[in-house]
Amino acid sequence: EDPRGGGFFYTSTDHEQLVTRLKDTQDNATPSGNGMAAYALARLGTLTGRPQLLGKAYATLEAMSGQLDKFALASGQSLLALDFILGPSHEIVLVESNAVHAAAEGDLAFRELGQRFWPNKVVARWRDDLSGGQLPDCLQALLANKHSAPDSLTVFVCERGLCQTPLQGFAAWREFLAARISSEKKSFD
Repeated sequence: EDPRGGGFFYTSTDHEQLVTRLKDTQDNATPSGNGMAAYALARLGTLTGRPQLLGKAYATLEAMSGQLDKFALASGQSLLALDFILGPSHEIVLVESNAVHAAAEGDLAFRELGQRFWPNKVVARWRDDLSGGQLPDCLQALLANKHSAPDSLTVFVCERGLCQTPLQGFAAWREFLAARISSEKKSFD
């Protein structure tokens, strides 16, 4: 990390002495290291509820702001990170009950989501019969108070921690996704 100029160097501080330390800020055949770092930090901050990670992502992009303004075509990954941060971004939590068919319903719901274009989201999947002690501390904020309906999959769609009415069952989830796609198509007409 560069404490003075922001962003991240290609090498760590304990690396062998170099004449200069480079920062990868422009996309080429591969996305830039700083763009990927900002995107990963933003997603991880959203998933774990740790605002300091979102702040670090934003600071990384702020250090690259001149480049983003002048060379947008060479900054695709960084612009994706900025779009994620500025939002709207969504947290989707699939909570399965302990019923035999719930895991299969969860698989279907996850697959259905993967077949749709929905950028700027993080997804968590949880089985309701597992105790909170089995939940990693970093996911406590995202999964707190999210339980499945009896014998059914329940899907929570949230934006910055504020959740819509939970969707119960795979059919309701599929209907929600279809309505979302339909409303987005209308906004482009």
